[in-house]
Amino acid sequence: MKKYLTIFLLFPLIAYSQYEDSGKRGVYFSKKTYTDFPLPSFERSKHKLPSPIIEDKPEFVKLYWKAWELAFKHFRKPLAGSPFVSNYLDEAFSPNIFQWDTIFMIMFARYAHYIFPAIQSLDNFYCRQYENGYICREIVEATGEDFVYEGRQNTINPPIFSWAEVESYKITDDKSRFAMVLPVIEKYVEWLEKYRKSSNTAHQLYWQTGLGSGMDNTPRYGSGWVDMSCQMVMQYRDMAFICNELGLIEKAKKYDKRTDEISALINKFMWNEEDGLYYDVDDVGNQVKWKTVGCFWPMLAGVANSHQAEKLLDNLKDPHSFW
Repeated sequence: MKKYLTIFLLFPLIAYSQYEDSGKRGVYFSKKTYTDFPLPSFERSKHKLPSPIIEDKPEFVKLYWKAWELAFKHFRKPLAGSPFVSNYLDEAFSPNIFQWDTIFMIMFARYAHYIFPAIQSLDNFYCRQYENGYICREIVEATGEDFVYEGRQNTINPPIFSWAEVESYKITDDKSRFAMVLPVIEKYVEWLEKYRKSSNTAHQLYWQTGLGSGMDNTPRYGSGWVDMSCQMVMQYRDMAFICNELGLIEKAKKYDKRTDEISALINKFMWNEEDGLYYDVDDVGNQVKWKTVGCFWPMLAGVANSHQAEKLLDNLKDPHSFW
């Protein structure tokens, strides 16, 4: 009885420890202070931006330039007193920065890197990383404090910092940034391995929450989520790419191996040949047959082979389900 009482009392402490702030923030990120740079204007920069050629769709061209105009209105400097270390892209609807939104904005704004280096928007997440590796998905711009909505379990977004870094690199060719961000991403993934994978499951895959995943209103449960597990595959693959570019060959091999291991588990437990879909799974590996857009992440992550991809596409084109 005493043994079980001890475990019961310790459980809240263990659960809390994953979000415990030691007071040491950003220890794995080498950029510590903000250097002021002027923000560019759309009017003075428009001629430097890529110009689309769609002669038969002038409305698309108009939309394209409007999108850039709006983007330039959301270039920001850190507020006075903020611990942020870089200028950044800000979303429109909140006084906070969001990991998920910021990564999506970078995918667009990277084509203007020589005007405004949007990838540096992630610096303000990296500099607020906990000593144990945790990074909150939403951070208050004025203070740099975490913003927690409906519980800490919802404060992890899809873990694709490395995807954003690699995709930006394909445009910028700035290898020096990889050396800065790799220690941050490695520590973040270490945290995810410890706290987003239940240790006593048959599948050894990764879980999320509706709010954290960006799919707030989907009725899902289970300890292995297709999208989260595929995002971990992407994270490891991109980490291997980063290591190869930095000449860290043995480390790259280790991350490639982890990519293959997780991919094999996804295909073993989550693929349903009859339905042609990937499903979330419970602790013992039983599939939880909710049809959501999360079922299709294995295509983006390179987990699905050509046969599986064809069956997934059949589902997408089915007017009774996704079409």
